[in-house]
Amino acid sequence: MNRRPGQRGTVNAVGENYVGRYWADELGSTRRVRNAVIIGRLKEMTKTQAAKKLVEHIEQEGVNSPAHLARSQSLIATFGDAAELWRQRQLIGCGKTSSKSNMGCELRKHVLPPLKDKLIEDVNNYPLIRDCIQIWREAEREDDEIGYSRNTIKDFFGHIRAIYNFYRDETAQTANQRLASGS
Repeated sequence: MNRRPGQRGTVNAVGENYVGRYWADELGSTRRVRNAVIIGRLKEMTKTQAAKKLVEHIEQEGVNSPAHLARSQSLIATFGDAAELWRQRQLIGCGKTSSKSNMGCELRKHVLPPLKDKLIEDVNNYPLIRDCIQIWREAEREDDEIGYSRNTIKDFFGHIRAIYNFYRDETAQTANQRLASGS
């Protein structure tokens, strides 16, 4: 899959329509799925025209781009998934009991809500972090105060960096294992 050439897909006549089929990578997996798309009616175009439309569709989807391949081969797709893996492997396995409890609570209540569904690669983006800092500054706390202190926000940011760096290390190890096994 690493050395696959760009694909053009196949076009077949199904009923009264041309249907194009192509392979697409599944996020977070090495599997590929066979996608099908209706291109147009048999009476409106030739098979060659349908094939050209399919190639345009594949290019619009970005299936042949190197970025799409890298994203699909990544171990984890979202920050929430990376945070859960980090919590299981790092937080629970290491550290003091009080640190585990405090960091887990901060992660669950304050860090994950604004970042849970973001792609892990996007978390290393300054505007996104700036938006999170603004959310934390304006948040209402349990003690009826508004906003968190600079040190608390720094701690939240430290959790984000720890999870991001853990993710990078995990994907680097996975890539090295693939190279060592010859895949």
